[in-house]
Amino acid sequence: MRIGRRSGPLLDDLLLNLRLKLSDEDRRILVEHFIKERTLADIGNRLGLKPATAQKRSVRALEKLLLFN
Repeated sequence: MRIGRRSGPLLDDLLLNLRLKLSDEDRRILVEHFIKERTLADIGNRLGLKPATAQKRSVRALEKLLLFN
């Protein structure tokens, strides 16, 4: 994922929202999936979760970010 210079404040807001609104595990799932581009199955295996559980947690975490933004 490439981030341009102009996205600084936007990225800062996103990272702050991630830190304030999500649990450590939910934040890790989103970072691993969207930044590091890992599959939810891989993330689930790394965290000891079923792939479906990792997928549900990622959806719920995104909903939290959108709902409280």
